[in-house]
Amino acid sequence: MTGRETSYGFDTRMAALDTRMAAIASEQANILAALHLMLDMLATQSRLLQELAGLAKDEPDSSPLLRSLEGMRRAIRDLDGSLQGVAERLETLPQEIGAELERQGNGGNSHRVESGDGARGP
Repeated sequence: MTGRETSYGFDTRMAALDTRMAAIASEQANILAALHLMLDMLATQSRLLQELAGLAKDEPDSSPLLRSLEGMRRAIRDLDGSLQGVAERLETLPQEIGAELERQGNGGNSHRVESGDGARGP
């Protein structure tokens, strides 16, 4: 096998990786958009629940409505925190995949992988 054939095979593999990374970046952008919509919805729900809890405080402290609303507020706050963690992890996914590909087989190659936001990563 000549050096030219080896280079062609390598270039073909790198082009396939670029295509896969572009697909991953596109899916990541869609997931992040959905997560941000969910976070906005949860923030709105939290505000509404706080208003309802404020209205329910007119009832005795042992009110079943107040306990239910407080439980819902805590659950939404916990879910909001979890979704924010997922969003943060997804934002770094292309860079982490690129670094792992570099570590596993591309050695000293200077090939770089693009993330969904146009930034170039290792």
